Order: sequence, then structure tokens, then C-alpha cells
Amino acid sequence: MRIAGLFATSDLPLNWVKVSLDDMARYCNRGIVAGLHGHRQTERYELLAAHPAVIGVVADSSQHRTGKQIERAFLLLEWLTKADPPDIVLYRDEDELYPEAHFEEDLMRFYDSPALCLSMRMIDMWGDLHTVRVDGIRSSWCHTKAFKVRYGLRWLPYHGYNRPREAVEVWPKRGLFIDARWPLRNIGYMTDELKAKYWRRNQRMKYKKTHTMPGYDGVPVVRYDPERPERWYRQIAARVRAGQWPAGVYKFEERPWAR
Repeated sequence: MRIAGLFATSDLPLNWVKVSLDDMARYCNRGIVAGLHGHRQTERYELLAAHPAVIGVVADSSQHRTGKQIERAFLLLEWLTKADPPDIVLYRDEDELYPEAHFEEDLMRFYDSPALCLSMRMIDMWGDLHTVRVDGIRSSWCHTKAFKVRYGLRWLPYHGYNRPREAVEVWPKRGLFIDARWPLRNIGYMTDELKAKYWRRNQRMKYKKTHTMPGYDGVPVVRYDPERPERWYRQIAARVRAGQWPAGVYKFEERPWAR
């Protein structure tokens, strides 16, 4: 299975960008094209250009124009790999990590299916990689994070959720999407500065009433099942939405089966 990647970066601290890029490189045996967004990004460009898995960089001064950015990066990847095109292209933002385990299983299941796109849900890591934030909104988000290479695949006009135009306009409702069993890990809240920045940004977005920064005293500790993280997370999110548990931070407990 030949896999290439598209990696978008703009303003996450460089140390976490490298962690995320290294994580993506583990799965990409045909290289990664990085999309660099924003102004005055010399250090970020140098980090990308020096990475052994990166085969090209697309620079763009704009931010949050997802369809345009994916399409430009894909066009460069398409040209760079035309002699040996990949079977699957992964797409990911700088503030995400793949599941700790079992992601290869989801990729193989996607590869063997007739689906064009692989969609993934997400959990928000909070301060470290053993704590997750739950506020009741993430369980319903499912974005396209991988797609099979097809001739003429494009993203403009953009239809949201990273979906290629063909999956929405040309072949709608034909089983072109398959959901991953394991969620992505969002690392955009790993420091107090990042938490404050994302919180301010989220206040301007449509889910501002649910995406809050509550106090965390008395939040229950729940047992985390590493073999079924998506089911575990969705059960917590359902309780939060129903008002049974407060929105807040939930700690991963190590080896719950041993207790």
C-alpha cells in the first residue's frame, strides 16, 4: 500500500509541529507535501524543508481557506508522484496525532473497501497525552482525513469537512465514506497559552455556547479503554450533552483491566 501525506501548518509551536509531522511520517512511504499558511514563517519553513519525509512545501499567506489549501497541496503532490502515484493520501492538520494503536487496521480496512474517503472523529488532549477534554461537541464531528487517489480529484468549490468535490457533487450517497474506528488526538491544548488562544478563537465560532472553559474541580475520573477509545469517548460525550456529567477534563486511567 503506497501512502503519501498532506500536512497543514500555520501557528502551532514548532516543537509540537515536529511531533505531529514525525507521527504522520510513520505512515507515509511516498512522502509528504506540507502546506505552510500565514505570514513570516521562515523558521517553520526551515523545519519543514529539513524533514526527511517532506518532498514539497506550498506556501500561502492566507489562513482557514481549507479547500484552496488542500487542492494546491494535492496538485503539487500529484505532480511530484506522477511516476509512482500513491494509493492513499492522508490529510492532517498540525495539531493532530493519529491513534496510539490500530490506525494501520483502519487504513487497511479503508484500502480494501470501495469507499473514496476515510472519515475520523477527534478527541481533545488537555495538557498532556493522558488527559482528554470533553464538552459534548467533538463526538459529532467527523472530517475526511484520507482519500484514494483518483484522476481529477479536486476540492473547489469547497463543501466542508475536507471532502473532495467529487465525493459530494459527482457520486453522492453511494457509500463513498467509511468511518475510522479510532479517533484522532487533537494536541492544540497542550499549554496554557494554546488553551487561551483556542478558547478566544472558539468564542467567535458557531459552537461558542458549548465550547467553554469551566472549572475542573469535582470532575469524575473515568476508566479509559485503550482498545475502544471511540466508544469510551462517545459515552462520556452523551452524558455531558444530557447534563448528567459536567463539561470538563477526564483523566485516562492506566491499565483499568488490571484493577
